[in-house]
Formats: sequence, structure tokens, C-alpha cells
Amino acid sequence: MKKPRLFATIFPVCFRFLLLLAASLTLSSCGGDSNSANPVKASGTPPLRQATVTTTRTAADYHFVVEQVYLAYFGRPADPAGLQFYSEAMLRAAAPTTVVDLSRNYDSNTGLRAIIDSFGNSQESMDLYPGDNTAFITAIYHNLFSREPDSGGLGFWVGVLDARQITRARAAISLMAGAQSTDIDIITKKTQVAANFTRGVTTGYDTLAAALAARQMLANVVLATDVAAYQTTVDTTLAALVAQAASNNYPQVAAIIKARCTVCHSQRPTFPGFSSPPRGVTYDTSEEIHASAQSINQVAGTSSFMPFNNVTNMTSDERSVIRTWISLGAP
Repeated sequence: MKKPRLFATIFPVCFRFLLLLAASLTLSSCGGDSNSANPVKASGTPPLRQATVTTTRTAADYHFVVEQVYLAYFGRPADPAGLQFYSEAMLRAAAPTTVVDLSRNYDSNTGLRAIIDSFGNSQESMDLYPGDNTAFITAIYHNLFSREPDSGGLGFWVGVLDARQITRARAAISLMAGAQSTDIDIITKKTQVAANFTRGVTTGYDTLAAALAARQMLANVVLATDVAAYQTTVDTTLAALVAQAASNNYPQVAAIIKARCTVCHSQRPTFPGFSSPPRGVTYDTSEEIHASAQSINQVAGTSSFMPFNNVTNMTSDERSVIRTWISLGAP
């Protein structure tokens, strides 16, 4: 275990936050002359020119830090769509790519502040942290560091929140930016696991139950966790989400087929002009639907051939549900 830095046992996390604030104020108050920074040169030697380095960022450069923001505010990995959306938003805002710099630039970069506040003020965040400021800070410590807050850190953060010196939206990112010693290692491991999870998502990560399962998976990541070995747990969690999605998917498929298909494909058709099902194909029972799963997908999922002329107004979203059902093995 790494030796804690100075004051870490007294004010872990909060001390570094104060240093960040002090540094940002100092830098903003001393403009500095670029000429005075030039090294002393021998007489007659041409002045040295500092090379200009231009960095072109992409949305992918923000993936790691967006995962950390998800961790701080939601305690779970990002979903693939959310990861891409917020990575592109940070790119447009010219945001920095580290949590420490996100915290430093929160006040000065209005685009960045809007992104961070959208996490802190989201319904998911409010549902996750419904208690008072003590409960809020305690939950953040659990999400980030997998531990109880020390008394000094708890007192500091609750104090600044109670005094309304910072908002909850800023507190989570600032608390993570001020991490010290082994807390940094735990955050890094949690972020790596979260990134592995997000890359493996195919379907099923779009419900409250799925978010809870992913949150619990990350909660079990501690300092001793081997990220490579933990991939087995990640894969197991992802497989369980797919299985759960599959079990929840068929009722939707059955409802769609009943509304859009059985008006004709039934022992007792209700569509005008039909006294018997076309070609004798019926979808009255689960057994009949499952037996015709592939043909249903071919004529109504991957194409819009059926219903004929779309007389029952099957929507593109409903066709997507059928395709998803097939992709899960038509369970």
C-alpha cells in the first residue's frame, strides 16, 4: 500500500481540493512574461525558439474521463450511447481530459459546467442520492473509493455543502479530483472495469435493474482487485443482463404480433374478408409464434413486406423489437 501523502490522514481529498483552488487563483493572478522565462544565452547565439505543439483531440480522448464522471455521479459504467454523447459534448466544449483539470476548469468553462451540472442535476443522480448532505457524501465515498468517509473529509465536504459554498453537482467531481494515495488507485481500477463493461454491452443495459446490477459489480472493485481477472465478473454481469433482456422481450413481441398480425393469422381472423388464416399460418399461441420466429423476422422484422401494405400500421420501433428478439435467440 502506498504511503499517504502529507495531511492525507487528516483531510484526505479535501486538502487537495483546496490546493487546486489556490493554484487556480494564483495562476490567474500572475500573468507571467514569456520573455522572462527564456534561458540565459551565450553572446552571439541566436535566440532559441520554442516549438509550437498542436494537439487535435477526438471524442475517444474523453472516454476515460467520461467513465469517471459516470462513476462519480451514477456509481455505474456508462452505456455506449451515453459515453459517445458526453465525449462529443466535452470535445465541443474544449474540455480537459482529466478529472483534476475538469474540476479546475468547472467555473471558467461554461460548456463544461453545463455538462457536469447535467449529471449532478439529473433524475438518476437525485434518485441515487436522496438524503441529506451527510448521506450524499457518504454515498459518493462508497462509489468512488469503496469505503466510509474519514471524519475529517466528511466534515469538510458536508460543511461546504451546508454553507452552499459549492453545489452537489460540483462536489462529486471535486471530491474525486482531490483523491489521494490508494484512493486514486481504486478509482483507476473502477474506471478500467467500467470501460471494459461499456465495451462489452450489446443489449439489456437500459433498465433500472440493469443499472443496479452494474453498480453492484463496480462496488465490489477494491484496491486488491486484479482488473484482468475481474473480467470474468464483468462478462458474467453482461451475460445476465442479456438473459434478463431476453426474458423481458418476448411479452413485447407477443403483444406486437397480436395487435399487428393475428387479425389475419388466427384461427378466427377479424380482418374484413378473411374467413381463414392466409396459408394456414396462425400466431394464436406462444408455440406457434416461436415455431414461426424466423419467418416472422424475415417478413416483418428485417423487411416491411408484412403486414401486407402495412394495413395494421406496424411501426419501425415494433419491427426493431422483433429483430432484437431474434438476435437474442427468440427465447
